[in-house]
Amino acid sequence: MRIADKNNQLQVLKSLSGNRKRMADLQGQAATMKKINKPSDDPVAATRVLESKTNLHTAEQFLRNSEQAKRFLEFSEQSLQELSNSLIRAKEIALSQANSGTTNAISRRAIAEEISQLYEQMNAIANRKIGDRFIFGGFQTMDRPFTDGKYTGDSGEMLIEINGDSKVAMNMPGDVVFLGKSVDPEKEEIRQRDLDGVEGLRGPASVAQNTRSIAEEGAYDNGVDIFRALKRLEISLKSDDTTGIQNSIDLIDSSINQVIMARSELGSRLNSVTNNVETLQKNVLDNKILVSSFEDADAFEVYSKLNQAEGNLKASLQTSGKLIQPSLLDFIG
Repeated sequence: MRIADKNNQLQVLKSLSGNRKRMADLQGQAATMKKINKPSDDPVAATRVLESKTNLHTAEQFLRNSEQAKRFLEFSEQSLQELSNSLIRAKEIALSQANSGTTNAISRRAIAEEISQLYEQMNAIANRKIGDRFIFGGFQTMDRPFTDGKYTGDSGEMLIEINGDSKVAMNMPGDVVFLGKSVDPEKEEIRQRDLDGVEGLRGPASVAQNTRSIAEEGAYDNGVDIFRALKRLEISLKSDDTTGIQNSIDLIDSSINQVIMARSELGSRLNSVTNNVETLQKNVLDNKILVSSFEDADAFEVYSKLNQAEGNLKASLQTSGKLIQPSLLDFIG
């Protein structure tokens, strides 16, 4: 065989091998609709895809955390709105019954029943749950935090990471809201759990002892025991105690302010978390688009190239069949 013929055959075989590989690659893309099925398909693009997927996974985790915190904070704020409405109604009643010249013992005893109902409403709010977790129990989310106005939860704040350098407390302990406890936390490392009971992040958390000391006037530390304030008003109404009713007005006023401050704190956290959710949603979308631009194949383009590659492969096979056929000259000297 002449050297020129041999070289032609080698070129044909090389072309045939390349067309077969191209055909196999396109068949793989058609099957998965991915341009990159292994790093060697496009090392640079594969690296970018890996980076974007890592960023996407991180953003999605922070988004789940933020949405969880947002739900908890929204529900807590809504509950405190109801609590505030109940206290405002209690104040209206106290003001209407504080003047001995415009009411009497019979009407006061009758209106005391509404205060009793408000007390029960407040107790229901204090023991409110989201899912199967009590929202005002601190870390004690599985146990009822209030029984007859006594707090059995703790002062724990459930911290959750909402971005790489920021955490937010997604709850407000019941002793802060209902008993007026000033939070002076001792920080310690503690494992957090999310609302679904899945083990979550480690981080500093506020912890307090479960013992409670409540003063006679309804004050707890420098705040107000809202349960005791409302109960005092009920007792004063039933006993026709004008002075007691008048004194209750100040306590209920302080209770309203206490709830307003708690709602303000929750609102501030909620605004921060809501903004973070919007930022993370955009981050997730941007990373998904970036991954798709590198990784996803266009169906029309893939099948067009596949048809073209199939035609090229057939042509290569026909050409190779003609050139590689043995001739009589191959067997002569």
